[in-house]
Amino acid sequence: NWNDIPSFCLYTLKMLWLRNVKKGLPFGPKIRNFDRIVKEQGLEAYHIEVYKKSNAYKKEYKKLYTDQISFFKLEDLMTNKAEIKRLIEFTGIPYKEQFVDEISDSFNKRRVTNALSMSKAEQKIFDQLIKEPTT
Repeated sequence: NWNDIPSFCLYTLKMLWLRNVKKGLPFGPKIRNFDRIVKEQGLEAYHIEVYKKSNAYKKEYKKLYTDQISFFKLEDLMTNKAEIKRLIEFTGIPYKEQFVDEISDSFNKRRVTNALSMSKAEQKIFDQLIKEPTT
């Protein structure tokens, strides 16, 4: 609906502001008590809880959907043609090998390299996750 475009644009700008300028939103599921967790434990603690929640959802979905669901990491899709192929095959869409090459070649190599490098904040979260067992 064309009437949704202004609202969508405002929402997108707000999310970009919060994520890129304020550095306040992680990807993945949002969990309750953001303000309390950040105030009491810090932003990294919130990101860690989101990661744990994501893994809990993944475990639940694997149990519910068994072979009808598959999981893909964007990082792997950007760097591994076999993962692209696995994704396409999982969907059941017929394809030619050239399609996998075209997808792989379409990625901006500089952006992929930047996306795969870990920031200091991500390293702190990763270090904390290593210390704590995940569910």
